[in-house]
Amino acid sequence: MAGLCFSCEIPTIQFECERTCVSGPQLTIYEIASYETGCPEWILRGLRFAESSYGANVSHPDPLDVGDYGLHETPAYHAERASKWGEYDPENRLQAAIIAGRIIMENLHRSKSIDVSVSAYRRGMSGTRKNGIDREYVDKVKHGGKTYQSETFKIAGDR
Repeated sequence: MAGLCFSCEIPTIQFECERTCVSGPQLTIYEIASYETGCPEWILRGLRFAESSYGANVSHPDPLDVGDYGLHETPAYHAERASKWGEYDPENRLQAAIIAGRIIMENLHRSKSIDVSVSAYRRGMSGTRKNGIDREYVDKVKHGGKTYQSETFKIAGDR
């Protein structure tokens, strides 16, 4: 998940290099994750709303669902995602947003439908094909995506 320092354009993992640079522009986690993945910002906001009320409730009914984006973290799922997109921390909002965006875009590539992609984020593609689109979840994501929650990405210790 490397990028360029906003100030000096040196490649860095942290979006700000180790040098003493003038602070660059502050971007939201949604803007950064959208740029990294191509996933629309409103979907990233909506997923975070649907999964955790923008981080206010990260206690998920399924103990394998982790963080603001409710990433289902079985060892096999984590290993598959990490092998495709690099190691990540599901409790780090930015890293989770990027993984969520990649999941949505992979689903969209398969299904060609935003509603199917969003439903598959929760149910998986096979579950969505078998049981149909989870309209309640899709509507919740769409509602949450329209409710803009301004959140500036903090360089150090984003949790």
